[in-house]
Amino acid sequence: MLPLALGFGIVTALANLAGALLAVLHRSPRPGLVVASLGFGGGFLLTAALLEVMPAALANGPVAPAFVMLGYGIVYVAEQLFAGHAHEEPGGRHLPVQDVSRPTEHLLAQEFRHRVLPITRHASLAALVGLNIHDFVDGLAIGAGVITSEALGVLLFLAVLVHEVPAGFVIASVMRGGGYGRGPAFLAGISIGVITLVGIAVPFLFSGFDNTLTTVFLALSAGTFIYVAATDLIPAAAGGSRHAYLYVLLGAVAFYMSTLLLESAGLA
Repeated sequence: MLPLALGFGIVTALANLAGALLAVLHRSPRPGLVVASLGFGGGFLLTAALLEVMPAALANGPVAPAFVMLGYGIVYVAEQLFAGHAHEEPGGRHLPVQDVSRPTEHLLAQEFRHRVLPITRHASLAALVGLNIHDFVDGLAIGAGVITSEALGVLLFLAVLVHEVPAGFVIASVMRGGGYGRGPAFLAGISIGVITLVGIAVPFLFSGFDNTLTTVFLALSAGTFIYVAATDLIPAAAGGSRHAYLYVLLGAVAFYMSTLLLESAGLA
């Protein structure tokens, strides 16, 4: 099972690198494509969290709800620490209101909208830490999912994959906006791919000791998935188009169809 999970991790890492490469080469995606990818990814991820990840965690123990909330809180705190410093001048003073919207609105997925990111180096490093935390939990999700069942592992891999190109693009853009060169920006994209692989390995290291840890990992993943989908991806897509809800619905339907395909293949 570990080779399968690591294979999934390698694919997600390549998706991170693709997104980072887009940012490094200044190839900004078209607005319509951004809205479609964010909306689709948000719908797919939220449906995966509510229909697969959370039920799997809740079925295995009473500790799951607390860790769902913890997972949500981890990403919330990490992202808000970034948002609070995201648009400051080098001296630490926030830019005027007419230049940027409220700092709390600068969630990572929404940074697609900014061609120039007036952020500090401190803020860019905070963003890098936050995304590494998130992608580490993504890795935990894939690893714990594969241990629970092959079908759940596949679904979690797909749920992670749909937002990894945006994640790579965002972190490389944020690093460049903080004054770092192309090399460090690209390395930032590599780092979130590597940390995903580390996260994948962790459940396998502990799976022989206590099955409760698998439940904890799944619950943490459910919380992070809900946050990223409902707070980042879907609102960011909605802000870019009045028809973004169609892409969200398409993502939800795609997830449901993927479960049917797995069932027909005898994996679910």
